[in-house]
Amino acid sequence: VKECFTEADVRKNKPLEPEQGDCKITHMKQSSNKAEWAMECTGQQAMKVEGSGTFNGDSYTVQNNIQMLGGMMNGQSISSTINGRRIGSCEQR
Repeated sequence: VKECFTEADVRKNKPLEPEQGDCKITHMKQSSNKAEWAMECTGQQAMKVEGSGTFNGDSYTVQNNIQMLGGMMNGQSISSTINGRRIGSCEQR
């Protein structure tokens, strides 16, 4: 998957913005090359997310732990690790 984030997007934490309107970031801490966050979503797909990441130059590693609180997946937990790297400038949209 390719995502395009400009320098201004990163300054405004756009990569961490929830894509669903019923989610909000409840915790955000950044220091040096590390970050941690928490997000809560309500509604049919209610969940709690806790994550942390390490950013090194043009690459990063992020871990997320998700606890499902509603819907068909209620009571289930999901853990993920995401590795990413810069592949170039964003193309004009």
